[in-house]
Amino acid sequence: MAVELSDRVELGSPGWLDLTRNFLEQRVPSDTSFSLCEVYTGAPPHLSETGGRLAWTAQADQGRVEVGFGEHTNVDLHIEGPYDTICPLATSVYDTDAEQRQVLREHAHVFGRAALTLRGELPQTPGLLELLGEMHNHLARHTINNPDVAHRLKSLDLQDQAAEIETQGYTILENALSERTTDALREAIVAEIESNDPPSQYAAMLLERGRIFEQTALHPWVTALAEHTVGRGCLLAQSIGIRRQAGEPGLPLHSDYNLIREPFPPYGMNLTTIWALEDFTLDSGPTLIMPGTNQLRRHPTSEEHNGEATKIVMPKGSVAMWDGATWHAQSVRETPGERITLHNTYSRLILRTYDNYLGISPDILERNPPAFTTLCGHDDLFDKNTYRGPDYHRLVHSAQLFES
Repeated sequence: MAVELSDRVELGSPGWLDLTRNFLEQRVPSDTSFSLCEVYTGAPPHLSETGGRLAWTAQADQGRVEVGFGEHTNVDLHIEGPYDTICPLATSVYDTDAEQRQVLREHAHVFGRAALTLRGELPQTPGLLELLGEMHNHLARHTINNPDVAHRLKSLDLQDQAAEIETQGYTILENALSERTTDALREAIVAEIESNDPPSQYAAMLLERGRIFEQTALHPWVTALAEHTVGRGCLLAQSIGIRRQAGEPGLPLHSDYNLIREPFPPYGMNLTTIWALEDFTLDSGPTLIMPGTNQLRRHPTSEEHNGEATKIVMPKGSVAMWDGATWHAQSVRETPGERITLHNTYSRLILRTYDNYLGISPDILERNPPAFTTLCGHDDLFDKNTYRGPDYHRLVHSAQLFES
């Protein structure tokens, strides 16, 4: 089940350290000794007043546990890395060893293998690695993303992309996925499309149809830009796979602000992402975009066309994202074959969604961090009333997120 709002903590916060201490005190055997220290550089100002350097150490001596702030170099294992780079790992729940290896591979692809520095190694005490793995998952289920979105954008070097979404209405993130994961994502979408009876062009409600879709929705670059564009507490309004054949008619010029009256609000309402599961070339049927039309704050008229549109060309493994107010269209694929894409749309928490994940399996929530629960709509005030009345705890929580 999802962790309650009151039980969620920030990585490296006093509450997070208490959670770590409580776990170890209850679980470390009396004959076990180890020590580890983690150092986070570039930590958000509200957590660190020492130039962004935040450190904590855990030590066990024959079962006696000490956990506290501060850096110790004379430990079995010393880990150091940027706070907002470590956070995606700290919020990843691992079901299996293979899944852990996959998450680590993808993290190295996105952030580089030099993003983390490890010195030393833990003792080969039987059961120790399993115990610390259980602690990791326990903490990950309680750990939220850095709530300082501006800090995350700067730390992840996404400020230019955020500015492009605001001014041009769209941006492109190259190398968001490794080739291995990109191929696996494509295969998963094709399998889900063909599992429909009868088969169709689409596979929808993907967030509850496979682990790879859950992980993709939580991509750290994408979620940071989504929260910047449509606000903290945003929802995954739609996760859909689409298959289009060569020569199949495209889509006319439109915005994604369905049923939103003009003029559009001055802040973003939804953010659409399209994942390139093959190279997007000029003749492979790429999305057409009209840069800057997000600032017009209206839908295109029937007289307006995409004659001056820009084709979104990007390499395999990239993701393009646009403010839903930006006019765009779908071109016709001229090369043989079919185009398989993933479309994830993030919306401001006040909007109704296309997908409904309020009834998603508790097992799926259990294997994900709080950010996933938020995307599914479990943390806001909507659809939460009972005969006893509103859920005021979630109402206050939602109001704080909306104002941020």
